[in-house]
Amino acid sequence: MSYDIRFAVKVAGTEGKYYAVIGEPEEHSPTYNIGKLWRKAMDFDFEQGKWYLVTDLIPHFERGIHELLFNAKEYKSLEPDNGWGNTDTALRAMQSIMSWLTDDWNGIHGSWNADIPIEHIYMSW
Repeated sequence: MSYDIRFAVKVAGTEGKYYAVIGEPEEHSPTYNIGKLWRKAMDFDFEQGKWYLVTDLIPHFERGIHELLFNAKEYKSLEPDNGWGNTDTALRAMQSIMSWLTDDWNGIHGSWNADIPIEHIYMSW
């Protein structure tokens, strides 16, 4: 099983009940096996299927990327025994999310949705 990472905007007139998906990062389906590792590295206990404002998540992804780049040894114990997912796959998935939000990858800035302000973009996994 894997996460289904997507970016969306709220659908007007639905009282925040519905979201329209506008994209996904390159690494959009990382294995569930990195969930504990992600939560610890990001210092964030996300809820699967819940929509979060991207602007609220960016600091957590920045922290997670930093932790997995510079302190990966501290997270090795959270790698699954079955070999599906590790610190490298967790890092790549986080970097993929951040890349989608920036100019350096063909994400939001390279799409027809480029004019959507980041403050209105949500993410779910």
